[in-house]
Amino acid sequence: MKIKDIIAKTGLPINIRDIEVDVTGIIEDYFFNLKSVQNYRNNAIDFMIKNRIDFGSSCNTHHDVMKSFITVKCPECGKEMTVSHGGGNSNTSTTTYSCADCKTEAILTMPNDGGVYFNFKE
Repeated sequence: MKIKDIIAKTGLPINIRDIEVDVTGIIEDYFFNLKSVQNYRNNAIDFMIKNRIDFGSSCNTHHDVMKSFITVKCPECGKEMTVSHGGGNSNTSTTTYSCADCKTEAILTMPNDGGVYFNFKE
């Protein structure tokens, strides 16, 4: 439910400045609604990084965050693995990394929201 709908339905004097919000979701939604944007997920991530906004991965950005920022080293040969595929449900997202040389796979499963979190220094 949206904050404006809660206010309309209940009449509660909600002070929006004091409410913790899902920053990633809000910024994703902003870029999703822009018709000129090709990849709203990457635009949202880039925007949060450029503006040093602390953020966590979401069900929409989890795969992009993992692919862009999380490096996995192959336990067999020691080389860097690459993201081969991923998927998820309403609770978790799974990202599979594969080693091009020895074909070993690493499967990382995390909660959708906040599975990976970035905090910028002041």
